[in-house]
Amino acid sequence: MAAGCASHTAQIIDRDGAVVSTADILLEVEWSRTLDDISTARVLIAPDADCCASLSRVRSWRHKLAIYRDTAPVWEGPITAPEWTADGVEISAVDILGWLDRRVPHSDQQFVAHELTEIAAWLIDDGFAPDDPGHSVEIIGPTRIHGDRAYQVDVGQTGDHLRDLAATGLDFTALGSKIIVLPEDHYARVGSLTDTDFSSPLVVAEDGLALATRWVIHGKDAVKGRRAASTPTTG
Repeated sequence: MAAGCASHTAQIIDRDGAVVSTADILLEVEWSRTLDDISTARVLIAPDADCCASLSRVRSWRHKLAIYRDTAPVWEGPITAPEWTADGVEISAVDILGWLDRRVPHSDQQFVAHELTEIAAWLIDDGFAPDDPGHSVEIIGPTRIHGDRAYQVDVGQTGDHLRDLAATGLDFTALGSKIIVLPEDHYARVGSLTDTDFSSPLVVAEDGLALATRWVIHGKDAVKGRRAASTPTTG
């Protein structure tokens, strides 16, 4: 998500909550929100006299990047790749879910006919248990789907287990240090964007190569069927 008319700022924060550096002069800002996977963010900071020395202390996975839009927090997560160049300091980060791709189950656990959101909450809490960077889990609602799962200590990465669970009827995403778990068919509106939220005019385009005028289906014993498209355009 790129900056629109709003103003973005960023902070580098230590695991103990202390602010390592404040970045008020941002040359570039990119952040995203991803469903059922890890989101990323990147900022390019023009260091000034006050933050230049503090930015030299930034370390990957120890410190996290926090991005604010008009002073409201919109994204945060552990820093994965700080780079110092002549143009400034470039910080790349992943959201809090990135930790779970580096964690494994810490105990054997078997679920029989359990609600999927309960299994997801256990996976997340277990993954963060030995060294929690600070997280919470919010379950928006039950999936009404029950399943069986068995996990073994040190077998498979927790992030992969969570994505596998998401393929069967639930969704998850990170909002700051909070992980949201919700049913796959949850359609409540959580926000909206208008033209004024984007820095350049919107462009709407149609992909002509994705259009089709008919389908031809081949089956066993030389069976072939055809179906015309509802709105033929290319012949």
